[in-house]
Amino acid sequence: MGIIDSFAADPASACSGADLVLLAAPVGSFVDLVKTCFIVSHERNDRDRCGSVKGRLVHGLESIMPPDVYFVGAHPIAGSDRSGIDFSDPDLFSGALCIITPSGRTEPAALRMITEIWNSLVQR
Repeated sequence: MGIIDSFAADPASACSGADLVLLAAPVGSFVDLVKTCFIVSHERNDRDRCGSVKGRLVHGLESIMPPDVYFVGAHPIAGSDRSGIDFSDPDLFSGALCIITPSGRTEPAALRMITEIWNSLVQR
């Protein structure tokens, strides 16, 4: 369908060399994904993170991030009860709200980047 530019068979390979990783997976899998991608991985570049989470999970993920990796929690208020490629919507975030959940440990540059990304998605 021409919607994927590239892919990897495992999360660590998919994240290798990335400047930004958006975790769009069930919240319960975030800790394992972070450990697989950023703690077990030998490559540790500056990266910013965002995903659909709040509160306790944000603090938990911040505590396991390597020193040069930043997590910024966010939760877009968008979607429907339908799933799968047949129900994809290129305007899913257009006009939607997004709750960004910085903490006292949030890197200011990472927060600015994530805010700009979500603003660009909802203003389309």
